[in-house]
Amino acid sequence: MSFVWGGLAVLLLPAPGGRAPDWVRWLMTVKPPLAPMAIVASIIIAVIAHFIVKRSSLGVLIRGVGGNQRSVERAGWSIVAARATAYALAGLFAVLAGIALVGL
Repeated sequence: MSFVWGGLAVLLLPAPGGRAPDWVRWLMTVKPPLAPMAIVASIIIAVIAHFIVKRSSLGVLIRGVGGNQRSVERAGWSIVAARATAYALAGLFAVLAGIALVGL
């Protein structure tokens, strides 16, 4: 139900309200020598995601649940826990993407 109120607030206000914390704005407005900080942060987030999904046992588990749940279940892993972890990681990366957008 809060999505309804949030949508109405966006329609009624002339601009979206709220402010990012000062430390986040400082972090995302730092001027690296080669590229804007938002691009640097996006590259860092992509590298972290690559290592989680392709190079860790957690990534193998999540890819297995997406590919063949029965084999993961036969190997002794919990499908529910793996799905919950996948949703938690999706939420974490959504937060990191939002933080990266503060600098734009």
